[in-house]
Amino acid sequence: MKTGWLIHIFALLHFGTAVLCKIAGMNDTLLLTLLTMTLTVLICLRERLSLEFTAAAIVLVNIVGYFAGVGLALVFDFFTSSTPLQAGFATFITTEFIGWGLALASRSKLGSFGKESSDIVEDRQITILVIAIAIVYIIRVLIDLYSSGESSRGEIVGNSMALLIFVADVIFISRSVSRTLEAEREKGDEARLRYTQLKQHVKSLQSAVENYRRTGKDDGLDLLLKSTPGQEGYKERFLVRVGDKIIPIQTKDIAFFVSMNKGSYLICYDGTKYAINPSLDDVSESLDPEVFFRVSRSAIVAKHAVMSADRQPNGKLTLETTLTPAGEEGLEVSRARVDAFLSWLER
Repeated sequence: MKTGWLIHIFALLHFGTAVLCKIAGMNDTLLLTLLTMTLTVLICLRERLSLEFTAAAIVLVNIVGYFAGVGLALVFDFFTSSTPLQAGFATFITTEFIGWGLALASRSKLGSFGKESSDIVEDRQITILVIAIAIVYIIRVLIDLYSSGESSRGEIVGNSMALLIFVADVIFISRSVSRTLEAEREKGDEARLRYTQLKQHVKSLQSAVENYRRTGKDDGLDLLLKSTPGQEGYKERFLVRVGDKIIPIQTKDIAFFVSMNKGSYLICYDGTKYAINPSLDDVSESLDPEVFFRVSRSAIVAKHAVMSADRQPNGKLTLETTLTPAGEEGLEVSRARVDAFLSWLER
């Protein structure tokens, strides 16, 4: 379903809810709040936005929606005396407005907020999202109690149960979507690596064929023709800058590559750390996959650097490496990569 249709459907749901609640003499604020939060989360998940952005959007959208709905209801009071229709049209237009506003914001620079924070949804991000939902809901409950008194408490209890179900759905869907995206990134990384290896192999073949035509000497052409594409051309050294010096670091001397503080670094077995220009995406494409493994979006580890792996309650692995200080935790293997990592470590 396109985002536009999603917004229209929820605008109609808001209209119907507002009209039916007014006809039945019920307070509609809590149900409309729940619908608005649901629409916000669905749009943010569809646009693959971070949970930090989603949490901020939930708070902002409900604040804007409340005041816009009240204001539009006063405007429609001039056109119709029907209270249900006033509420229905006001909440319909408000939902369309905030839905399209959120969709446009998600596709602007604002939508990039927090996208690089993690491979998958972390408990901290889930907590931020649930707190945002709770803040909005509590504020609306207080407004409802203040304006309606004792008569609305039964509705609040029923809507609170719906809210608990909604929060559980948000947590489940968010984790599922994030793991799916992580699997897609894994496939993309593998595809880029295979493409790079094949391109290197083709270049080697072209060079060998040209040399054979020119000199009549084999010079490894037969071996290249029989070899598996991608087994040649892995990076053997990285150039690093230390002041005015340029130092070559042998790949066999590197324990891991890490990304931190918006930069990429290599760390040697002796603990020396050097900044490098390529991103980890580019680095991973140039390394031998039998020697190095990308354990997360922010780390690549060498097989000889791994001493042990401990399973964690959250499904991740914590690695003890040759450079892990006593009593400190080492690198983590993200949940989506655990099985592939163990298979690689066993080879």
